[in-house]
Amino acid sequence: MFYVRRALRLFPLYCLAIAIVIVGTHFLQGFRTWMDIPLFIYGANIVVVLPHSFTRFPPYFDCTHFWALALEEQFYSVWPLIVFLVARRRTLIYICSIGIVAALALRVGATVLGFSLWIPNTQLPMRMDSLLAGALFALALRGPNPAKWLNPARLKWILLTSALMLIAVVASARTLFWMSTPMCTVGFSVLAVMYTCILALALIPGTITHQIGGNRILRFFGRYSYGIYVWHYLTYQVCSGWYGAFQRSIHPGFLANIVYVAAMLALSLGAPC
Repeated sequence: MFYVRRALRLFPLYCLAIAIVIVGTHFLQGFRTWMDIPLFIYGANIVVVLPHSFTRFPPYFDCTHFWALALEEQFYSVWPLIVFLVARRRTLIYICSIGIVAALALRVGATVLGFSLWIPNTQLPMRMDSLLAGALFALALRGPNPAKWLNPARLKWILLTSALMLIAVVASARTLFWMSTPMCTVGFSVLAVMYTCILALALIPGTITHQIGGNRILRFFGRYSYGIYVWHYLTYQVCSGWYGAFQRSIHPGFLANIVYVAAMLALSLGAPC
């Protein structure tokens, strides 16, 4: 049932986006290379790191952002099978813990060896710690003493500590851009801890996080977040030209950024979600 629900939730919209790209590109350019096949069947994270990757479909479409969808689907294609085959909860906890540490080690190793930062950023073995952190938390809540994992005071201290560590990572990178060595190594692990704490606090009635999470506007965007993500970058090649001209005509520049984000959000919400 897990796979059925996930397919009904995600595949129709994803297939519609792919159909638009294929039809539009076929009429404009004709058929392209064989690399389009893995790109469209949740292999975009692999295609994007290959030399001369074909994730853009000029002049209109850009599917580079499909790498995140591919990474998630790869994980959710494997993890439920592991849960099904491994009966003991404690063993699953060990698997999660080992996987979280291994992901950090692989990212560090990739950067030490001089690999492109796209590799530790987009490949499942190096990004599985964020997904496994959520799985580990779910396993903990299903244990004999779930209350100890929902201790607000403890979670707030962990969240504060991880937030300070994230500030240190950003300061070390000297940029807020995620494509930096500090962020692509330790930073992703810190973010995994932070967001797991936020998720845990959102489950505790009375916390600020729980109240914010119950906001109708945020719940609305959460319901349609998948669709917003699919559409928001698909026509980037068209919108980037407009955005560049708009940014040059507006001062200060951050106002142009705000207008651009609002316009893209409105367009994404107007598309089928």
